[in-house]
Amino acid sequence: MFQKVRCFVCLGFVLIMTTVLISGVAWGASTVTIVGEVNDDFQIIADGDQVYEIMTDDNGEELAGHAGEKVKVAGEIVEDEGDRVIKVLSYEVLE
Repeated sequence: MFQKVRCFVCLGFVLIMTTVLISGVAWGASTVTIVGEVNDDFQIIADGDQVYEIMTDDNGEELAGHAGEKVKVAGEIVEDEGDRVIKVLSYEVLE
């Protein structure tokens, strides 16, 4: 009986650790910096004509208010149905 309990406890521990490790991949998303121009369509057009959709959260909406301006954006890139979406962590309006 004691061995069965110990087996279930070990199995539970393995499942929890596996979940933590898998989730750690998402938590460890790297930050990128892009430079480009914000347009009226909630996008940043970066050098090389790379298009990044701006995530519609508080930071993204604030950034979108700088349409027509060149910006330097630090954020995390998320692929969404073939589109590159940037979650804005910080930005700077350039001259």
